[in-house]
Formats: sequence, C-alpha cells, structure tokens
Amino acid sequence: MIDRPLSSRGPHPRPRAPLVLVMAVGPGERLGAMEVLDSARAFLQGPYRAVVVDDSGDLATWLSLRRYGEATVLRNWRRRGFTGLLATLQRAFRHALRSYDFSAMLKLDTDALITGPGVDADILSFLHEHPRAGMIGSRSWPDRTDHVWRRLLEENEAMWGSILRRAELHGYVAGQSVLGGAYALSRACVEALDRDGYLHLVQTGPRIAEDVTFSLLAQAAGFELHEFAAPEQPFALAWRGLPMPSAEILARGKKVVHSVKLEPAGLAIRTVFARDRRRHVAACAGRLPADTAALAARSRRLRAWLKWRPAAARALREGRPARARRILRRCARILPTQPLIWIGLLVSLLPGFLSRPLHSLRSRMLGALERLRQHHPRHSR
Repeated sequence: MIDRPLSSRGPHPRPRAPLVLVMAVGPGERLGAMEVLDSARAFLQGPYRAVVVDDSGDLATWLSLRRYGEATVLRNWRRRGFTGLLATLQRAFRHALRSYDFSAMLKLDTDALITGPGVDADILSFLHEHPRAGMIGSRSWPDRTDHVWRRLLEENEAMWGSILRRAELHGYVAGQSVLGGAYALSRACVEALDRDGYLHLVQTGPRIAEDVTFSLLAQAAGFELHEFAAPEQPFALAWRGLPMPSAEILARGKKVVHSVKLEPAGLAIRTVFARDRRRHVAACAGRLPADTAALAARSRRLRAWLKWRPAAARALREGRPARARRILRRCARILPTQPLIWIGLLVSLLPGFLSRPLHSLRSRMLGALERLRQHHPRHSR
C-alpha cells in the first residue's frame, strides 16, 4: 500500500520509505513515465516514494506526473538532455537522500515497467543478505565485445584516472556495468557516493553512459555489483526489446522488465502488461489510493492516442481525409484535451489544395528539427 507523502520541513523527521523509485523523463516519454508510476502503485507492496526529474520541456508531462501524490516531481527548467542524464540523476539521488529515510533505491527508465508484486521486498531482502552489494541489476558487461567504455575511461586519465585506480582496488574491471534500464542501489552505497563527492561529479571529455559511470563510482566507493536478472531472479532486462515474450514474463513471475518502447510493437506489449496490471489493481482496490483507477485510465487513453496517431497522420498524408476524420473523432472521444487531435480534424476538413501544402510544410519542419537534433545531440534523450 502506498504511504502518502509527509512534509519533511521544520522539526519533522524524514518520512520513512523503505524504497525510493527514481526516474528521469525526457521528451515524448510521458506515457512511459505514467505507466512506470501506475505499475509501482499496482505492484510495490510496502511504503515507497518516487523522485521524478522532468527533463521533457513539456508542460503537459509535468502536469500529468504531478497528479501522482507519492511522487516528488523536480523539473529541469533548462533541459539537460541525454548527455546530461548523469547530472539529472545525481540531482534525484541527492533529493532522495535529503528527503526520505529509505533503505534502497530503484532506478527505472521510462521504457521499463514493474510487472509483478513484491519486487520491493525482493530488493530489500537481497541487499540485506549481501551487505557489500551496492548496485544490483543485469551485469551486462561480460557480453560486451567492443570495449568502448574501457577505452574511453582509460584514455581520459585526467577525469577518470584516480577513480579507476580506486575502483580497481575493489575488483573493478574497466568498462563493466549494470544495465541502466533498471537497477537498484543500497542506501549505504548512495550515501557513500554523496560522501565521496560523486553525486556532484562533473564529467569532462567524452561522455560515459550513466550506468557505466554509476557502476564505476559504486565500486570506487567500495561496493560490489551483483546480478539480479538471472533466470530465478526478479528482473528480466535487455538493452533492446525484452529477453523473452511478454506471456513468458508473466508466467515466470518476472517483476521488472526492460525495454518496452513506444512504437507500435511496444505499445501492443504495454497493453498486455496493462491488462494484467488492471486485474491486479481490481483485486487490491481497497488497499490502493482512491485515484489509482482514474490515473490508469488516463494512461490508457494516452496509449490509445499514440497507437492511432500514426494511422491518422498516414491517412492525411495519403489524401484520405474521411478515414483520418474517423480515426481522429474516435481519439477525440477518449482524449478530448489533446490539441493535435483537433488540429488534425481541422486539417482533414480543408480542401485538398490547402491541406497538401500544410502537410508539406509540416514535413519540412519536422525534417529540420530532426536534423537539428542529430547535429546537437544534447537536445535529445
């Protein structure tokens, strides 16, 4: 059951939350973030809090996430982007340390999901049984063959030299990591990272992925990386896609998965997990916050819009306004506040000699934005 946030100002002690969920949210990731929070409500069994850093630059995303009472939503008013993900997560980790009395932290990407009950208890139990485990997840590094991170770390002696040598004293092999889509950290590890200044570390030189960076820093702080995604363990993680079909994930009782994207195939998989989540919520309705079903319905409507939006755009592009109107009217019934739906409906009513130039202009603008993102990768996640 979710324990509602308590004020930590003044003389009050920090609220006790055995688990803190941490997530960074980029552009176009509103549905992913909402479904992470929906899945946490459904399946985390003990009190918890969430610290979400909104790096999307999108007001609708920020307002949607603030509806979740268990989440503190921090906002990057100036976007950091994917290359600034380390700093975004450092901010979230520092906030969690200041605000909550927690035992473990679960970091999830927006293309991860919680899919089974009790993973919070599993994490807490594992960390209690392995006190030197600072970071647990999928130890992906033995499968790497390109050694790109090792090369970048070793070539940037000024930035990483002393940290590498310190980590190697604790058994670190340059470049190894826990996969970043989903991992857990012990509070002792997060406190050590803060104490050693690693939660204020500013990278210089070539960018090192945040999961590789935190894996290095955890071992430099004296902690170990542990597997938590073996066949008998709760996580089922892959860098791209899922390591097994969604039906098998549910049948085997896997409790955290990665990666489920927001393209058509990923949306279909999300629907499978959402149906299972809805059944679980119905069985636990009396123990969950009263707005749980309403928030899940908002996620469901947004998922439907993302599913049908490409079909409507394709119909407009191909000069089939009647089909576009049918799709957009259906979308307007389920998500009436989405302005793009009404813009699409308006365009579908225009005569062809007006709508075709508008589509051409839109395509050119989108192409220009995509070229800008490729030229300046710091502006995209």
